[in-house]
Formats: sequence, structure tokens, C-alpha cells
Amino acid sequence: IGLMGPWTQPVLGEVMQGGAAERAGLKEGDLVLRIGSTEVVDGQQLRELIRASVRDGQPLEQPWRITRGGQNLTVDVRPEVVQE
Repeated sequence: IGLMGPWTQPVLGEVMQGGAAERAGLKEGDLVLRIGSTEVVDGQQLRELIRASVRDGQPLEQPWRITRGGQNLTVDVRPEVVQE
């Protein structure tokens, strides 16, 4: 038996001013359909894909397929590596 959190849509929340998402043209409320070749089915998977978008300390630029205002768009997103 596996435990899962509640299903959530892969919708972007707050976009940080000056951050990687804003520089790529992403906006709060964008529905993420695909990152690279991977279809995004829920919010948990979206978070996991974002975390996995850095390999060997280097961010991987990938096209994101999103829906905004009824339009499908593709934007290139280059994550920002931040150490806390």
C-alpha cells in the first residue's frame, strides 16, 4: 500500500521577480503540460521534474509546453541553481 498526497494540477504558483521562471516568460497560473519529453500529470511530478533539472551542478535548459489563457505555448526554461 502506498500513500500519496492529494492530486493537484501542475499549475505554477507565485513566480519570483527576477527569477529563472520570470526570465523564461512563465507566469503565475500557467498550466504545465510537458517538460522536455516528459508529460506532466500533477503538481508533485512538476516539483520533482524541476528538482531533477540540474545535473552535476549544472542546470539543464529544456522546453516547457504550457497552457495560458487557452493558448498552448512553448518556452525555454533554464533553471537557476541556488544553494541554501
